[in-house]
Amino acid sequence: MELTICTFNIRNFYLCNRDERDNYFYVLRDFIIDNGIDVMGMQEVTRRVEREIRKGFSDYFLFGKYRYGKLPSLRGTNEGVFILSRDRGTDTYSRYLIGASFLYGSIVPRVMVSCYIRGILFINVHLEYMSMKAKWVCLERLFCYIDKNRDRDIVLMGDFNMTLRNGYFREFVIRLKNIGIGLVNNTVNTYIGDKGEKILDYVFVSRGINVTRCYTDSGICISDHIPFIVKISL
Repeated sequence: MELTICTFNIRNFYLCNRDERDNYFYVLRDFIIDNGIDVMGMQEVTRRVEREIRKGFSDYFLFGKYRYGKLPSLRGTNEGVFILSRDRGTDTYSRYLIGASFLYGSIVPRVMVSCYIRGILFINVHLEYMSMKAKWVCLERLFCYIDKNRDRDIVLMGDFNMTLRNGYFREFVIRLKNIGIGLVNNTVNTYIGDKGEKILDYVFVSRGINVTRCYTDSGICISDHIPFIVKISL
C-alpha cells in the first residue's frame, strides 16, 4: 500500500491580493490533484475554506475541529485543524491539547484531531507559537495520546510552531523515537513569513512505515507556509 500525505498550514489567504483570494480554493484544489495527495493535514482552516472544500471535494472525507467551537471564523482567530482524505476515516477523535488559559500564557486553544485511514492512525496538530509553558503542555498531552496508541501504525503531522532548537521539541522527538516513531527528515524551510524562514511543519511515522520520498512545494503561494509532502508505503 502506498500513500501520498501532506501537512500544510493554509493560513493568510486573506492577506493575498483580491485576485489570489478569489482563486484561493482553485489553487489549493489543483495542488492536491497535481500532487496526488491521499491524506492531507491542514491547519488554520476557516469556515469559508471548509465550505469550498466540502463543495469541491464532495467525494473526499473531511474531519476537523475549530479552536472556538461553533463560533464564526473571525479573522485569524477561530480557525480549525482538519484531515482531508480520499478514503473515509474511522474512529474520529478530537481534543484540546490546551484551552484558552492565562495559566499557561495563551488565550488561543490548541487542537488535535485524529482518525484511522487504511489501518493507520493519522494525527494532525497545530501547536502553540508563543508561550513556552503552553508549548510544553501541548507536547506532553500529545505524547501521552500517542504513547497510548503506540501499538498502532501512526502518522503524526502538523504545524508544531517550533524548530529543533527548542529544547522541549527536541526532547519530544527523542521520546517518540524511543517508542518507534521517527521524524521524517526535511532541510527546507516550511515557514516563509514575516518572522523569518524556518522549519515549523513536520511529519513523523512509525517504524513499520517506509518513507519513499519527501519534498516541499514552493510553487503554491497562498500561505506563509509551504506544504511538506511525504510518500509512504506499508
